[in-house]
Amino acid sequence: MQPIFRSRTLRPLSPTIGLVLATVVAAAPLVPAQQQDLPPAREVIRRFVDAVGGEAAVRKHRTRRMTGTFELPAQGASGRLEVLAGHPDLFVLRVTLDGLGEIASGYDGQVAWMVNPMEGPRVLEGVERAQMQMDADYYGMLHEASSYVSMETLEHTTFEGTPVYKIRLVRKTGEEDLEFFAVDSGLLVGSTISRTIQMGTIQATSVMSAYKEFSGLRLATRLVQRAMGAEQVFNVTGVEFDTLDAAAFAPPPAIKTLLK
Repeated sequence: MQPIFRSRTLRPLSPTIGLVLATVVAAAPLVPAQQQDLPPAREVIRRFVDAVGGEAAVRKHRTRRMTGTFELPAQGASGRLEVLAGHPDLFVLRVTLDGLGEIASGYDGQVAWMVNPMEGPRVLEGVERAQMQMDADYYGMLHEASSYVSMETLEHTTFEGTPVYKIRLVRKTGEEDLEFFAVDSGLLVGSTISRTIQMGTIQATSVMSAYKEFSGLRLATRLVQRAMGAEQVFNVTGVEFDTLDAAAFAPPPAIKTLLK
């Protein structure tokens, strides 16, 4: 399965939320007490940005290279991971699996593409291209208002056992994302997104953890992504800033051939 990886925070890019149903007696208030006085979504996001180092730390760098490992636990498969990101919306993801080869996707500011050993090279168009551009936003951690129609704090709940604020973000492209921010640390610990791929629209849940500091910026170094009944695990072991040029984001030869 092609990884649905969100480049900007290792939010790759997929999660399961358990909804707790409670019996409400007639005398109970319509709004549960614990849901009153929820902080505005913008305040929750500002606290997240502060927790990772502040806006200046986010904007300090123009490119990022992350390396690590990729696992498919159910299949017993593993391999190497490389994620390249650049300002304003450059992105390349490469996963090399033993016995299968390289699965890659990217966006160079104009062309969105994907190469899979099972399907070959493919240039993405329409909704898929728009989503790739959106998810490639290098400063996406800031959740800039210009990218959204609305953002709302839905509730104080739990995600993977962690007390969180659940935020709904509606993008200008129409997608609705749910993000979960830890009440205590302010860090982003999970998300649920829907994305359109070749086989249709799928929902993916991501669990982010193991935040570590790199050059003054805290990044999640472990992401567990669940989609279509499968689980993928991304582990980041190294991060480099400002070592890439535009050539690093160029589409591979197979994609250039298709473009001709």
